Amino acid sequence: MIPRILLVLSLLFAAGAATAQIPNPSFENWTEGQPDGWFTDNVPGIATPVTPVQPGAVGNFALQGEVVSYLGFFGYTPLVQAIFPYNERPAALTGSYIFNSVGGDSMYVGVTMYNSSQVFYVGFGTALPPATGPEFQTFTVPLEYIDQTSTPDSCIIQFLIEGEDSVHIGSRMVIDNLAFTGSITAASEESQLPHAFELEQNYPNPFNPSTTIRYTLPAAGQATLTVSNLLGETVATLVDAEQPAGTYEMRFDAADLPSGLYFYTLRAAAFSETRRMMLLK
Repeated sequence: MIPRILLVLSLLFAAGAATAQIPNPSFENWTEGQPDGWFTDNVPGIATPVTPVQPGAVGNFALQGEVVSYLGFFGYTPLVQAIFPYNERPAALTGSYIFNSVGGDSMYVGVTMYNSSQVFYVGFGTALPPATGPEFQTFTVPLEYIDQTSTPDSCIIQFLIEGEDSVHIGSRMVIDNLAFTGSITAASEESQLPHAFELEQNYPNPFNPSTTIRYTLPAAGQATLTVSNLLGETVATLVDAEQPAGTYEMRFDAADLPSGLYFYTLRAAAFSETRRMMLLK
């Protein structure tokens, strides 16, 4: 399997030092073929696996990473990475993506929360989102933290395509609309930790075309959050992952769905609750 690459941490503040949020999260801004605030493994004149593409899931552009030929000998994988200051404890990274796999290649997403002053990792999360059709889907990377007290000061986000032995020319990922969601409460605020499951009413409601769903887990465990139509058919799976205790917010984008009444359901442990929401276009 192709190794996942991390830059030397001495570069931690060299990229994105002017912001405390995900830099250029919808990849709208590019300079000389590079997405602003991000590092890529483009080699001008030799291999350019990372390029802007239109249209995006939101806005005009998205980032495309495609395995290309390197000097005519082998496949060269796209690597995209951002290192930037960040001092919160988000519950997950979400984004929109398209992934076309050739030869069983996988798309890898990695997030690392790091404390540079104490020189250790605070939290991390990885995901291998499944291949999609031609339309944007949503990926979620739940984050786990190594303890209940540490706060990060930096974050590393990485995307690449990997294979079992080698990558295959033509495997392609498109990434857009990145965001952190939810928060994991530190131990110093333990008295504020949730004590019960809760699924709140989405807001706004009615909505067009997106809305936010907020829910609370009192303990770590498997959680699923799905959206269904009046026929009981699942039209979206927003969460299907192990998650720590905490309060989460997930965005539901219904741009491709018709107006009407929809239901969203949270299932976790023995808990299950369903609420209604209205899409008006």
